[in-house]
Formats: sequence, C-alpha cells, structure tokens
Amino acid sequence: MTAHPVNVVRLDGNPAAVVETIRTYEPSGYQFRLAESWRSTGYTIDGVEVVNRTTGDLILIENDGPGHESEDLHRFGMVEGRYYIVSAQVLNDAPDRPDFICPAFVQRDGPAVLGCLGFSTLTDSHGLPRPRCWREGSDGTRSF
Repeated sequence: MTAHPVNVVRLDGNPAAVVETIRTYEPSGYQFRLAESWRSTGYTIDGVEVVNRTTGDLILIENDGPGHESEDLHRFGMVEGRYYIVSAQVLNDAPDRPDFICPAFVQRDGPAVLGCLGFSTLTDSHGLPRPRCWREGSDGTRSF
C-alpha cells in the first residue's frame, strides 16, 4: 500500500553491499494514510508559524486519485495470511492492525533507497505487542 515499489534485498560483505534483490512488491494503486489536522501554537520561529499536528482516522488514498472515506477501508480488511506494506507512521498509529507491516533495515546509497532487509510489525504471531527496538550483536546478528 505504498506509492512506490518496495525491494527486499540481500547483503554481502563487510561493509555490507547490496548484491541481490530478492523480491519486489509493486504498488497496488492505493495507500493508507492518516487524516491530519493542524492547530496554530501562536508561535513563530524566524517568522515561520509553528503548528501542532495531530493524526486521526486511517484513510484510503487512490494513487493519483481522490481520497476515500473510512467506510471504503472494508475492501482492505484483515484476511488471514494477507499483509499490507505501509509507512512506518501508519504502522505505529494503527496498532490494532496486525496485518500492517513496514520496511525494516532500509538500505541506502546516499539519498537513494536501495531496498530493505525485511519487514517490521508491532505484533508477533499471537497479536502481542512486540518491542520496537533491536540490539546488534558482535557477530552482526540483530535481536529484538
């Protein structure tokens, strides 16, 4: 549910270099977004207004098209074995959707995104919250 392809890549060497794209997930034509609202704080920094941003309901956006109201989300309801690739912001703001995943360990070459090593979720297979941080061991393995 992104506007761009998502590449899952494999690394090789030290320092790690992308050697292979394992899988590419193409855009579906839709994106999940969060409704936003802005409220003035009454402050400015160097003449630029500072606002408070809050997020609201999950909305469905057609790429290059109009937004849809929340009731249209039923087309993308939870189905066992189906996952939706979403942004990290949508993932973090929709903890009640265990079918949402986002790219994890994103690999970059300067500003260019090459791909990711896997996916991140907020829940484990039993729907329990998962820790949001990881630790890298001396052997290069990552544990959560």
